[in-house]
Amino acid sequence: MAFVIAGYGQFGKLAASRLKDLYPRECLVLVDRDATKFAESNIPSNSRAIVAEADEFVTDLITSRHEGQWIIPTVPFHLLARVAMRRFPELEEAALLEEVSSLVPNPYRVDPATLWCSYADFLCPDDCEEGPECSVTGESRKPLFAALENLFIHGKALKILVSRQLCPGIGGYRRTDLLEFLEDLVGFDGVIGTSCKCHAVLTALRWRSKI
Repeated sequence: MAFVIAGYGQFGKLAASRLKDLYPRECLVLVDRDATKFAESNIPSNSRAIVAEADEFVTDLITSRHEGQWIIPTVPFHLLARVAMRRFPELEEAALLEEVSSLVPNPYRVDPATLWCSYADFLCPDDCEEGPECSVTGESRKPLFAALENLFIHGKALKILVSRQLCPGIGGYRRTDLLEFLEDLVGFDGVIGTSCKCHAVLTALRWRSKI
């Protein structure tokens, strides 16, 4: 059950530390475009450091049967969207409709195509255990990924890849789930998202018309 940590900045290092504590015998594959991230840091034992673009590495990885059963995105961009566009060059970013901001909790626009949203309007503890109730407010809420799947934008449903918690504060998705998700994007025109129970990132994509 190897883990691929896509991005080895602050959150990538935190993910590596906690996963190694919980799964000491499992291999960690650490991926970052900046080689100095590895030179300046202690690399956990039984880990491989790979200097590469995270989205390019994950795109190449998804059809492999040998490593990377879990992918933990810790890069400062929507990894799923970048991988989708590498997998299918016909896909490109599109303008995310303004109305989406009124449909999701606490929206934050990253760029014209991408929006982050969260149930939390505060800084979550980095060791939060994703239980049935918020660890800060005690509030019980429908998982955000389930709420998003029921939304329609101009008649089009969102496609959501669910991020599962692997240890407190750390989540990711299976390589096989990512591959299955991508296989449904041929001819796609709409919004895709990655979401756990409390947070999500959404990106609008469209399939280029052939001229």
